[in-house]
Amino acid sequence: MPLPKRGPGRPKGSQNKATRAWKDFVCSVAESKDQQEALRKACLDRPELLLKVAEHAVGKPTERVEVRGEFKMIEWPGDKDISEE
Repeated sequence: MPLPKRGPGRPKGSQNKATRAWKDFVCSVAESKDQQEALRKACLDRPELLLKVAEHAVGKPTERVEVRGEFKMIEWPGDKDISEE
């Protein structure tokens, strides 16, 4: 027997409290004059940190991928219609 639904829950696309708290923390570190020098030094040692801080503070950029190509239709061996099998 499935459990009854207990309300609408969190609206689609909204952040939970932990995500919001983490984003606030990362933004405060990135914006703090006292922390920026330490963050700069850490990013010189590990450049991927800069990307992570930016992703958490601002959000990941939308990734767009364009796919191009050609395809060639092939014929099935013989005149047999395979949809009738």
